[in-house]
Amino acid sequence: MKISASILATPITGLSNLLPNLKGNDIDYIHMDVMDGNFVPQISFGEAITGEVKKLTHVPLDVHLMVNNPEREVPKYFPYNPEYITFHAETTNFGVRLSEEIHKNGSKVGVALNPGTPLTMIEHLLPYIDLILIMTVDPGFYGQSFVKSGMEKIKRAKDLVG
Repeated sequence: MKISASILATPITGLSNLLPNLKGNDIDYIHMDVMDGNFVPQISFGEAITGEVKKLTHVPLDVHLMVNNPEREVPKYFPYNPEYITFHAETTNFGVRLSEEIHKNGSKVGVALNPGTPLTMIEHLLPYIDLILIMTVDPGFYGQSFVKSGMEKIKRAKDLVG
């Protein structure tokens, strides 16, 4: 099991105090929620903040792109060598090509699914991806209740990948 800790709730002014103290034996990855204000209503970390986070820690980055047009956004994160770059299946018709580009640039590929998106939407991507992120809340909203159907989807995803 791997642990990816989100820093979304950390005040931006607190990152310089928090990040240097994180060690790889505490967590495996730092989860960066990148929101564009279009695919989701909120705006959060972008490539500039990702670069600053990278300077403050040796813990590998797990970049979760909640953005429209991930084909345009993904290359902006290559300079920071994230361990994972995850895009939402709902945001692209070019998942195979995007996955290949991410791999070619040295990162692992994750695909995220919103609560209402069926697993069948990513079956064709399974040979190209390293991670499935099943959202159990609607992305971009804070303080939501857990979507209970998410547990069944997680079980089905586990069966699907063997």
